[in-house]
Amino acid sequence: AARRLPEGATLGGALGRARRMGSALGSDPAARYVASMGGLTGLDREALYTPEFRAGLNGWNPADVLLGPWRRSTGRSVVDRMLDVDVQTYLPGNHLVKTDIATMAHSLEARSPMLDHELMELAASVPAHLKVRGLQKKVLLRDALRGWLDDDVLDRPKQGFQLPIGAWFRDDLRGWAREILLDPGARARGRFRAGYVEGLLDRHAAGRRDHALAIWTLVVFELWHRQCVG
Repeated sequence: AARRLPEGATLGGALGRARRMGSALGSDPAARYVASMGGLTGLDREALYTPEFRAGLNGWNPADVLLGPWRRSTGRSVVDRMLDVDVQTYLPGNHLVKTDIATMAHSLEARSPMLDHELMELAASVPAHLKVRGLQKKVLLRDALRGWLDDDVLDRPKQGFQLPIGAWFRDDLRGWAREILLDPGARARGRFRAGYVEGLLDRHAAGRRDHALAIWTLVVFELWHRQCVG
């Protein structure tokens, strides 16, 4: 039933969230975690990849990057396993490297006190129900600071640092993304079907679907290839 819902024009919209969450309910926890972390989640990879590129993968599954640490994790609950895999992959591969690049670019020396190894070990030993309770996260930390910080600070929704790439790819960066992904050099690499990529760009630009994360992922891959591979 969830898969019959429209995907919606924005990733954060209620309709899109309901479709994605409902579609994942039939999967096991590991598959749900992988689906939530993937940059190309929701795309038809069979249609995106060219036959030659797909054959060259020799059956390799990119999900194994996350499934490997998941299977090796000794976490006692789904929450603990998710946090364990995050610490091994998402934290060093995303958050910490972004912080390091941004601060060092301005000659700042950043520190992450919450990642002190003794504090991390203590947090890992805390039962899962003291970390997540229903939709509330960081339960123990919030409870410990209750009375020290105002309730409106402790109870306000999480605020991330996500860039408005959805709007950018419909407006200021619309032509830039198209130029990069449909460039003759990108086409000649023979990895992705140009027609499928063009369809992603068109649907996003028209506001029919939110393909911002997929477009961003493909753009970063192409720029990386130009700089590091040639």
